[in-house]
Amino acid sequence: MQKEEILKYHLKKVQDLCLPHQYSMGLLLEHQAESCPNHTAVIFSGREYTYDDFNRKANRYANYFSEQGFVKGDIVALMMPNSPEFLFILLGLSKIGVAAALINFELKGAVLAQGINIVEAKAIIIAHELLGLYDSITGIVRLRAPSRVLVVNDAEPQDTAYKKELLNSLVAEVSDQNPSFTKDINSEDVLAYIYTSGNYGPRKAVPIQHKRTLLVGHQSCLFCHMNADRIQYTCLPLYLNAGLNVCLSSMLASGSTMVLKERFSVEQFWEDINRYQADYFVGVGEMYRYLFSKPLSEHDKNNSLAVAICNGINKELQEPFRERFDIDHIIEVYGTAENVGFFINYLEHPGICGTLNLGGIRQGEVVRCDLDSGNVFRNEEGRVIPCNVGENGVLLCAVNGYNTFTGYVGDPEASQLKLVNNALVPGDSYLNTYDLVKLHEDDEISFIDRLGQAYRWKGKTVSIQLVEDVIARFMGPVEDVCVYSVKIPGHEGRCGMAAIKLLENEKLNWANFVDYINRKIPAHAQPVFIRIVEKLPQEKILLDMLSTYKKDAYSPSIINDKIYYYTTEESKYKLLTQEIYEEIMKQGYIEAENDDVKGGA
Repeated sequence: MQKEEILKYHLKKVQDLCLPHQYSMGLLLEHQAESCPNHTAVIFSGREYTYDDFNRKANRYANYFSEQGFVKGDIVALMMPNSPEFLFILLGLSKIGVAAALINFELKGAVLAQGINIVEAKAIIIAHELLGLYDSITGIVRLRAPSRVLVVNDAEPQDTAYKKELLNSLVAEVSDQNPSFTKDINSEDVLAYIYTSGNYGPRKAVPIQHKRTLLVGHQSCLFCHMNADRIQYTCLPLYLNAGLNVCLSSMLASGSTMVLKERFSVEQFWEDINRYQADYFVGVGEMYRYLFSKPLSEHDKNNSLAVAICNGINKELQEPFRERFDIDHIIEVYGTAENVGFFINYLEHPGICGTLNLGGIRQGEVVRCDLDSGNVFRNEEGRVIPCNVGENGVLLCAVNGYNTFTGYVGDPEASQLKLVNNALVPGDSYLNTYDLVKLHEDDEISFIDRLGQAYRWKGKTVSIQLVEDVIARFMGPVEDVCVYSVKIPGHEGRCGMAAIKLLENEKLNWANFVDYINRKIPAHAQPVFIRIVEKLPQEKILLDMLSTYKKDAYSPSIINDKIYYYTTEESKYKLLTQEIYEEIMKQGYIEAENDDVKGGA
């Protein structure tokens, strides 16, 4: 097809998704396997899989689980790093209407187990290298019958107290033909479950409909320069929103090639880009900052990368990055796990994260709100108050035929709190993102801050409640704790600070404390700063107190409390002096070079 015909095709696909119909990711895979069977779909560690290979391997998983009695509506937990098998299993399950709960294995202990338990999965599929992690939580994991534990591995796993099965062997002789069920899967059926901290409370599971992923995929082809000839370098985790709903969706919608990596590496990035002649990359802001921080080289412009899709890149970095590495297009996008709509800065204006209108679809509004809580203001008629150009307000996403809010699994109260009904006219419904944005001319928006009891750090949303709960359970002198977020110059989002009140006449054993949070809290959620305070208000989450804390930030010249900062090189907290504070203000957080940015909420 000619370029104009291709764009018309994707536009028609987007328009059709306004209403439910028989269209799914599995059907899209079958379409690509039929139309371009020999085109390379996935490259991983030197192995290449065509679209025909991809489809046949997915079919083996589809047919096996169907033969085992799994049916549409069932859930299987998937705990695996990026790999071709992750894709084959996810798409295979989707073909028979079985949804995969994509487990974030960076989490630990009870929080990790909660993600498996909350969706009531009937089975869990685990990569062999993660068996040790799973072993540590088997006592608190609850699976529904038949409660199967399936291991993806080429070798026999070690004996354990629970029964395990080798999935590779089980599917080896199963038919690789398209199952008959795929054509019956509806665009509004659930493809997968991904997890988010939301804006309040504990982590939550979000059902992702096929429609959501398909919509983003086809919109990427319309507005993000994605096409069948692209070679996409994918190192974002597939279990996160950006990995599933941007990387995978755009690859399948376009019929392009995905170079899949387990993780992001600063040292390997440009070498990989040129080795595979990759010209398309989706990353979070921290990745671009790490790449830009490398010493200048005469070879900087000698790369194949043409399109960079980013979430959270600093405005001041966008054009310098484009110029230094000779990138044709740098496109900022905005979207989170539970939010509806996909915001794209397709005009590539620095600092803009998207537009309220995309291809004729009105995606939302920016309205006046309480700048601490994110709760919307209403006028005398009970309607929300739209912001004027130049004003900051909370972003509301329109819930409509294109964008459905599926809510949180098992938490109707939290789901309802996200909705703003009868906002502009009777009967309408919007989702409150609790994200503060600025409204610009032509309905463009720029991201300002995250409101409520959550913040973004290292490309991920952090639940304040989760961090507070873990610190409060530290066996020692902690009497009370309040977690909030502060800004560090030159860094995307905000990092965590924990104000800790110790029991009278007690001291914190820093070595034990660091060991404890390393075991209990993922790296991105661990507080960068610890503030030892003499007292906390009885209601420690009062917004006026948090507002004061954020305003005071962490300047030793303003705050009388002792403040400690975490050094990644020494893996310890050290006293924050005025000299170190001034260094942070000039150069940003002093951290060891991170070669493992996961990102993508």
